[in-house]
Amino acid sequence: MAFEFRFKADEHHRPFWDKAFIAGSVVATFFQDVTLGAYIEGIQVMGRTYQGGARDWLGPFPLFTGFGLVVAYALLGCTWLILKTEGELQQPASPSIGRAGSPGQSARHSPRCGAGCANTSTDPRGRFHLAA
Repeated sequence: MAFEFRFKADEHHRPFWDKAFIAGSVVATFFQDVTLGAYIEGIQVMGRTYQGGARDWLGPFPLFTGFGLVVAYALLGCTWLILKTEGELQQPASPSIGRAGSPGQSARHSPRCGAGCANTSTDPRGRFHLAA
């Protein structure tokens, strides 16, 4: 919905809808994986009746999985921007990889860019290529 409102809004209201879209995306992503983490951790049931408390889902594992998915999506978005863009739009995404993927390192200068991408190189334009 934020997409629709952003495109129909005047220039004065667009920053509000941008922030609303970002917040909605982060909150939805976080709580979807918190739910998955709570499910993996286990749900207390006796017979067919829920036996847990109202805050049983607030354990460390569900919260960590929620945070982990937000970071993973940020990393995915940054790598997509690097691969699909050039110039001014690409430059802010490059340092973000270092913050999201491996602290203190940019993915371009990292010995590996993730699972399955250990042998990569970049061309003069900075695009990733798998080494044959």
